[in-house]
Amino acid sequence: MDRRELFEKIADRLRDPASLARTMSESGFDKKDVNVVKFMVSASEEDFRAAAYSEDASASTKAVTKLSEETSIERATIASLIAEIRSTLGLVRPATHVSELMEVKNAGNNLMLGPGGFLFRPDPNRVRSLFLYRYVGEDRDVEVPEAVQMGGLRYEVDSIGDSAFKGTKVESVALHDGIRTVGATAFRDCSELKSMTIPRTVLEVGVGAFRGCSALPSIEVEEGSRGYASMDGIVYDRDLKELLHAPGGLGGDVRIPEGTERIGAFAFYGCEKMASVSLPSTLKAIGDSAFNGCSGLSALRMPASLASIGGYAFSGCSGIKGFTVEGGNTAYSSMDGCLCSKDGRTLIKAPAGDLTEARIPASVEEVGTGAFGGCLKIEKARIGPGVRSVGQDAFKGCASLKDLEISEGVESIGKYAFFGCTSLEEVVVPDTVKSMGTWAFGDCSALKKASVPSSLELGPTSFPQSTEIVRRRGKNN
Repeated sequence: MDRRELFEKIADRLRDPASLARTMSESGFDKKDVNVVKFMVSASEEDFRAAAYSEDASASTKAVTKLSEETSIERATIASLIAEIRSTLGLVRPATHVSELMEVKNAGNNLMLGPGGFLFRPDPNRVRSLFLYRYVGEDRDVEVPEAVQMGGLRYEVDSIGDSAFKGTKVESVALHDGIRTVGATAFRDCSELKSMTIPRTVLEVGVGAFRGCSALPSIEVEEGSRGYASMDGIVYDRDLKELLHAPGGLGGDVRIPEGTERIGAFAFYGCEKMASVSLPSTLKAIGDSAFNGCSGLSALRMPASLASIGGYAFSGCSGIKGFTVEGGNTAYSSMDGCLCSKDGRTLIKAPAGDLTEARIPASVEEVGTGAFGGCLKIEKARIGPGVRSVGQDAFKGCASLKDLEISEGVESIGKYAFFGCTSLEEVVVPDTVKSMGTWAFGDCSALKKASVPSSLELGPTSFPQSTEIVRRRGKNN
């Protein structure tokens, strides 16, 4: 019997806070749930009553936040218990009469402004519907209105727009049934957001919607959702084939369940507290920036089934000391701890870890996009004669790099390849280089001198303006 069924079993006794914990204990509830209820009631029976029994959903939400502050219990834990109590009691918000709706005003530029800092725009796909364009208010606990009125007409609020809450200080946002979409980066960098439940009516959650929510321990999905499912606080598609959104506050050891085939773009972006992740044997694809910024990871093992890895998938994983690839994988290999293509010709990602020297395997012809990017401890790099191209962002942000040797044979240096290598003082670009991307050595603030072949076309941003450019005639000029 699950927790909701147990609550239904004691429904007639739910309204007595004084004896609720004892009743729960006698009815087979988990001891942890019993202790949480007992602690909440003893801390503030008034706030518990408001959270569990108020017919005003907004008042309930605010009371949950206060109980979390008073008891130091995770808000998500309290919210989950309270939600099931309210569901059992049938405490759903009553239909709102048009005269009681939030009144919005025309703010120009196709914007409608409501009290409390809500900015709306018309939904281009639905009549008499709006989407929340921006929240510019100061409340920490926010409830998105189901509908608003203007000129005596009712408008449904059916979507949360791209970046609607981006960078705000909200701690909780209540989304109502009826919301259909949550836009890309809708809650990006909401560093104080502590709870989130996706309504069952939501059919689309955009890429990076919860990116940078570093205090968010879990993301729940309402039962009966037609688009999504939640497992261990992580959001998947309905069929549990694709892992889509992990909360930024996710920590410890994470095991992705068997059956998962894809990890979406930005799925684990910025999950700094995650210590390890176990990838399933069914995994086929990892999306762009999927593990970007997961600095707590120390190692990653790629399953034999993995066939595709997106750009910058492991950028900012500064703690990784080595990549391994299971035997039988037809797309990737591991060489000296580096993640490479199966044939060893492309170096995809080097382990940042404690790497102080960039060691490029002899078989490598291409140093891939972002391959050594963010390896903050690298002091020395030798790009050997077998390498033909140095990709975009290949050594970007290697702030300790002082000694750089680029051998004859390299033909192209990509955009931002050495951008931000602020310890680099001198560089010699070999005669074989035929092209160099914009900002290739941009923001190399200590770079005093660069020797380049006279035939190489340079842009105004290839090197810092303060760098002395020495043109030389070589064997190919």
